[in-house]
Amino acid sequence: MKKFGLSSVVTTKYLKEFKLLYSSFHAYNSHYDYEWHLVCSPDIEEALNQLGINITTYPDCLHEGEQWGDTESQKNFSDVINFKFNAAEYALEECGRVLMLDCDIVFFNRFDEETIRIMESSVDAVVSPHMQQSPQLDEQWGIYNVGFVYVKSKDYLKAWKDITFSGKFIYEQKPMTEVISTGHYNVGIFPVTYNMGWWRFNNERTQHRFNDFFTFGGELKYLGANVVSIHTHFLDVPDSPAYPPCATFNKVMRHFISQTPALSNVANTVNELSENN
Repeated sequence: MKKFGLSSVVTTKYLKEFKLLYSSFHAYNSHYDYEWHLVCSPDIEEALNQLGINITTYPDCLHEGEQWGDTESQKNFSDVINFKFNAAEYALEECGRVLMLDCDIVFFNRFDEETIRIMESSVDAVVSPHMQQSPQLDEQWGIYNVGFVYVKSKDYLKAWKDITFSGKFIYEQKPMTEVISTGHYNVGIFPVTYNMGWWRFNNERTQHRFNDFFTFGGELKYLGANVVSIHTHFLDVPDSPAYPPCATFNKVMRHFISQTPALSNVANTVNELSENN
């Protein structure tokens, strides 16, 4: 795969989660030519740069917020989210392509060859559907999860950003659905084993999916394919998570990483960072 950028927004609160993302991505993808572009809180810039020479930081005034907090907290949460466009623009300018990642992504394996073929094709973007089997939630929040997005087109990124900043929608997820629905862009889809978020397993129509995880040949599988990445606040205390919907998913994932040899690096990093909570 050609050189690409990775982008994220890292606040003080989520520094540990980014360390897990950084470590897990490198563990399985170090053979690629890539560089990180991070918008971050000023007080953690030094800590981020100490992780590796392939990191460029852009400190900015990021205020911690909560999606379900008071009015000010929700505004801070929204402002931090919107900085992801800045980070992606920096990476896209430098590398010509960018994988936009929320800092609570954890990698379990390398990219598969078919997905690389799609990413290297003439797509404007590759996106990850929620796959939560809830038309009501898709209508409210959008069809696609935007914590794992591959972008090659500046026009696509600008269109997504413009709709997000138009004030018509809450957050940036529904605007992506709006952009894709125009039909103006060539968009690929990441397989189900990428960006496996807790929301795909947390209702009565989807909880049965836990039965489709298994280990084989030392690797974690889902429906027979390698699990490439998960999306969850994985470093929350297991029995009293800061984000309750992640609880069951986190327990299942912690079980599997303890039983899967190929995930020993992830297990060691999770244990090390969890001890410091």
